[in-house]
Amino acid sequence: ILIVRQLVQIDSDINQLNAKTPEVGVGEGLQGAWKDFMREERDAMANILDAQMMLFFEYLQTNLMNTAKDDTERRCQQQQLVSAMMTIFKDVILNTHKVKCVQFLWFYLCSMCPVWAEAFLQLLLENASNKLQELEKRCVAFSYLASFLGRAKFLNVKYSVRSCEHLALFGNTWLQELEVGHGIREQIGVSTREDVLKLMASLVQAFCYIIVWHVEGFREETDENGVNGLDKVLPDLGQPMDKTAMTQVLTSRYMPFS
Repeated sequence: ILIVRQLVQIDSDINQLNAKTPEVGVGEGLQGAWKDFMREERDAMANILDAQMMLFFEYLQTNLMNTAKDDTERRCQQQQLVSAMMTIFKDVILNTHKVKCVQFLWFYLCSMCPVWAEAFLQLLLENASNKLQELEKRCVAFSYLASFLGRAKFLNVKYSVRSCEHLALFGNTWLQELEVGHGIREQIGVSTREDVLKLMASLVQAFCYIIVWHVEGFREETDENGVNGLDKVLPDLGQPMDKTAMTQVLTSRYMPFS
């Protein structure tokens, strides 16, 4: 945990350096010197981050790959490491502003085993929907969910379809609470309608991001009734739909993207 915290801190510091600008009134010559200094600082920190992350990738590879099925002790140790990594993501990554590079440790971990990838998706969905979590953390969980599913080519499209069904279920539930107009904190976990709309906007953005990346796969993936994934989660108005379809949320008067 201490090593990952250090990686997260360096990653966050680099992003803060990228966002810094010279103070107003600084001359052109000083601005150039300031930019050179900041670039050198950023490059030095990036080199440290790259080296430490490569070591951590090697550590994951050594400890999580090529284990015999009958090696119970080894598999137990692997599961403990995976559980620790999931806890770190929940308690550290989701609570840290703008972590760009360190997240790929979990992307790599999930690529090793579909069961671990499914556990990671479950973690993100649970934190995004958990009304006891802070609003910002829930919105960040939606962002990571969309980013992960959009890029994880090692996953079957079924994972994306099922995740979108969960997102639609959340959206329809929250939309119903908005329509009723009471019990928002109790049912959704935020104080105001503005916070609900912010949460819904993050949810809808994640949903649309996943759809854009996998639209062809959604069309090709069909359920036992022959309904493809796109028609299931995004049917046309007037078509039969349940709470796993996002159409009603997208066409509601609350307009999540406004």
